[in-house]
Amino acid sequence: MSPGFITLSVGRSGNAINLLVPQAPPVHSSATSKAAAFDYAADLILCYISSYSSAELIAAFHHILSNSYNAGIEATTIRRPIFLAFFLIDNLIELGFRDSAGKLVTASGITTAPSKRSAGLAHFAFRSTVDPSTLDPTLEFLLPLP
Repeated sequence: MSPGFITLSVGRSGNAINLLVPQAPPVHSSATSKAAAFDYAADLILCYISSYSSAELIAAFHHILSNSYNAGIEATTIRRPIFLAFFLIDNLIELGFRDSAGKLVTASGITTAPSKRSAGLAHFAFRSTVDPSTLDPTLEFLLPLP
């Protein structure tokens, strides 16, 4: 079941805004649901980083979950394997070597010996094909609406 949303106030008096954030899932909920709720609220609050003092933002973070530190650790634990999956060889589609301007470098400038490498060779471009649900079928994503 998806969590309900609650109003979270950021700022004080005249400059305060109300944001709708997911209600903190119960302690016994899966780590993914707790992480999703924390990430959604954290991303939303961070959109206003230039408009509020650090004290006001920290105060808002303290109201996200009963223990936002643990939720942050759980979110990182869940995100890490997904992030790393983008760089696994099996998930990469090569687009070729590029120069510093992003232009394709032909095979004549490519060598396995770094000392003989073309001076214009800057990086390797690739596309990654990762379906996060294959890593964890319980993942849910929340997308804030404008």
